[in-house]
Amino acid sequence: MALSYLVSDLRKSLGDGKVFLPGCEEYSKALKRWAASIEKPAGVVVHPSSSQDVSTAVKLSTQYSIPLTTVCGMGGFNRAKSGHGTSGDSSTEGGLLINLRHLNTVSVDPSNRTVTAAGGAIWGEIDEAAAAHDLSCVGGTVNKTGVAGYTTGGGFGWLSGQYGLAIDNLLSAEIVLADGRITTCSSTEEPDLFWAIRGGGHMFGILTSFTFRAYPQGPVYGGIVVFPPTPATVNHLITFANQTQASSDGRTAMFCGFTTPPFLPGKRVIFGCCFHDGPSDEGRAIFAPLVDNAPTPPLKNALTSMSYKAMNEVLAVAAASEGRRVSKGACYSGPLPPSAFAKVLDMYEDFVATTCPEAGESGACLFEFYPLDAVCRVAPDATAFVNRQPHSNAMCIPRWRSAKYDGVCRQFTRDAMEALKTAVSEGGGTTGEYLNYDGLGTPARKTFGGNYERLVKLKERFDPGNIFDKRSGVRAPERGGGSRRGHVEKGARLEENENREPELEPEAEEKNGQLTPPTSNDGDGEMDKVTHEVVITSRGSEGGSRKMEEIVKEVRTAMGKIAGAKVLVSVSPVGGEV
Repeated sequence: MALSYLVSDLRKSLGDGKVFLPGCEEYSKALKRWAASIEKPAGVVVHPSSSQDVSTAVKLSTQYSIPLTTVCGMGGFNRAKSGHGTSGDSSTEGGLLINLRHLNTVSVDPSNRTVTAAGGAIWGEIDEAAAAHDLSCVGGTVNKTGVAGYTTGGGFGWLSGQYGLAIDNLLSAEIVLADGRITTCSSTEEPDLFWAIRGGGHMFGILTSFTFRAYPQGPVYGGIVVFPPTPATVNHLITFANQTQASSDGRTAMFCGFTTPPFLPGKRVIFGCCFHDGPSDEGRAIFAPLVDNAPTPPLKNALTSMSYKAMNEVLAVAAASEGRRVSKGACYSGPLPPSAFAKVLDMYEDFVATTCPEAGESGACLFEFYPLDAVCRVAPDATAFVNRQPHSNAMCIPRWRSAKYDGVCRQFTRDAMEALKTAVSEGGGTTGEYLNYDGLGTPARKTFGGNYERLVKLKERFDPGNIFDKRSGVRAPERGGGSRRGHVEKGARLEENENREPELEPEAEEKNGQLTPPTSNDGDGEMDKVTHEVVITSRGSEGGSRKMEEIVKEVRTAMGKIAGAKVLVSVSPVGGEV
């Protein structure tokens, strides 16, 4: 069994990394996700202790044609829950799961104003380390978000109005490639690879370290203002947010949305999450009209002066609840019509009333109002992140408990965001897709636009076997007629107490045959037995789904009929014909 070989070799080859199988607590913890709907039973879990451990795991996974995936970050406040996304690309059924969460060190260089974080770090850890030196980075507005996925997808944050996206402030990164090489990429080292990871997602390898530019940071002003969801308050909130976005000098931004907050169970509200990077008197003056001129007094007004670190904790409270989730985003240009916001809110209410009452317990739709001058100053082809024109992002992310609602909730998010695009297009337009908000897989050509062809070429260069092929939809051209990714059948897992010694040795000599062995003459007058070497190549196609050990046994049986011949059988995961 290929998985048996993999587990055996992982345990022999890793440095201080740990290997976990079903039946132990650490294995079970590693499978937990912020979105329970994407949890899958991995065949084996690895907690690497270094980039070299990651490299070893990648090479062995490729050697035995076992699919792999990675997870970093965590959801909510439970450190056992990882993967602050809903696309499912951080889970694998029967494959190798590399859990980077324990590679979470963060270091700060105050003199050069840089922050370096390991691949399993979350943004809260960067915020805390940087704050000790009165610094900050463009980072996640929910501080439990993993650094790696957020960054490679682009990375909008409260500071984007001043400094651009997270990828615009990425100075260098360490990455483990598909062949196991560990390399550093930057504007001067592997610049093509550096271009690709900035907005292209994690399709080129496993990022094990990031170095970001940091900025001086003082107190900020912000927080949540909550209103009842009446037509008048919707019009007031969205009109104010549009005006704030249009007039911002880059230091002021907002989120708006609707949800069912923990402090008002069962009650839908609309809210504005406000941010100003400056003194409290400036912030109060900016946001006073939102509160003072509201047609209805706020249900909650939590605007105050706080640290930048604390600001990134505000939305984390609402994101901490358990449950099944899916997200779908939409990009649009022009001001958001209050009627478009109201349309999505009405759809959500109807969905809860007629289809999925559990979605009324939590979940949210979010609408960003970031000033994007700094983002748009970067050319669309300067990084893989192509959407450099003025626009805003929205995201629908329902939450529910029962698996029976999985399908209808996925479809609702699609319908809601399509309805938003239609409503917005009457006064503005739609533009592109934001990879980090798309948990349902938008076609790659639409996501990457004019950068798609270059990404395909770089994919062929750095990951020709499509080892890292999830989420983005960008794939290297197939060689030999099929994918070089392995195939693992459902249930192909080892239990913690199962015998892990491979049933078959990599090389074996078959001697019981009935046929006369072929011979060769090397010129010394003696006739020599011929050694037959058979290489079985796995292409991962659906037609080749039989267990590899069965194929190996069949080949040995057939070749063993050659009496006295020495038969070497090996398995190769690379391209070619079987």
